[in-house]
Amino acid sequence: MLNKQKKKALNVKEQKRLVMMMVALLESGFSLRHIFEFLEVTHFFKSKIMINIEAIIANGGSLTEVYYILGFKPRYVAQIELSSTHGELVHCLKAILANLNYQYQHRRKLLQVGSYPLILLIFLISLMLGMKSYLLPQLEAENWATNLVVIMPNLLLFFSFILFSFIITISYWVKQKNPIRTLNFAVRLPFIGQLIRNYYTAFLAKELSLLMATGIDMLEITELLKELTFGNFLQVVGQFIDNQILSGKNFHETIQMFKFLNPELSLIIQTGEFRNNLAKELEIYSDECEKNFFYQINQMLQLIQPLVFLIVGVVILCIYAAMLLPIYQNMGDMV
Repeated sequence: MLNKQKKKALNVKEQKRLVMMMVALLESGFSLRHIFEFLEVTHFFKSKIMINIEAIIANGGSLTEVYYILGFKPRYVAQIELSSTHGELVHCLKAILANLNYQYQHRRKLLQVGSYPLILLIFLISLMLGMKSYLLPQLEAENWATNLVVIMPNLLLFFSFILFSFIITISYWVKQKNPIRTLNFAVRLPFIGQLIRNYYTAFLAKELSLLMATGIDMLEITELLKELTFGNFLQVVGQFIDNQILSGKNFHETIQMFKFLNPELSLIIQTGEFRNNLAKELEIYSDECEKNFFYQINQMLQLIQPLVFLIVGVVILCIYAAMLLPIYQNMGDMV
């Protein structure tokens, strides 16, 4: 039934509001059915979304399915599915809320850094298209600047189309492949390799932290991951870990085999087991990796900005040259 449901994605603000309300209601003793009845009365969702939610609840569906059709990221859906199994739903929702708040703040900062050069570039492309349509046909003389102004918008649009098509193709190809092999290969790529390591290290460390905080041992964790309905990545990781443990390897040795994870993660798992505070250590390390991830993205955007401004400067010079060179040529002919 779930695969046939069309997801009704909430935006980030709506997701944060929903999670906050659910945490408050669960802590007040509400059942899931009563929570969604309350949400229906308060008109939190549109009627079509409530119809889908009511159908899931009426058929004995889970909270995980509800979050899925509301468009939450697979990592959050997988976390909720795991927490529903080991009984730490409120703690999980609080962790998701903290993560949503953190990502929302950093996303706003990244947009502030990247929006200005992007808007400026779009404005210049529009300006060049306008010059090509209205100004250049009125100029009698042609020169390198006018020719460059004519072809530059087409080149930028062409390369944008090629880049967009490449990203779509790669995304489709990646979904068809084993995620572990794909990520082990992707971390070898320059610039994005460490980004991938920090992202997936933070993700996996957070999941392990949430599970270990409830007293679940390593073998039970692998069984939970294997049986996940959502989160293909975690399911594959759980199956791989289970196979390696059955072959005689320790949990931390198996984690070390994942090249897309920071090597410190396996060391933290190995040493933390003896101190009985592994869950807290993994939570702290996850937060640190996530901060490093957003810091690296911010640094990359700050490196890209000068390149965008350089392109913008070249375009402005070409526009001025296209307008002034014909004037100077006419003045030279008059002399």
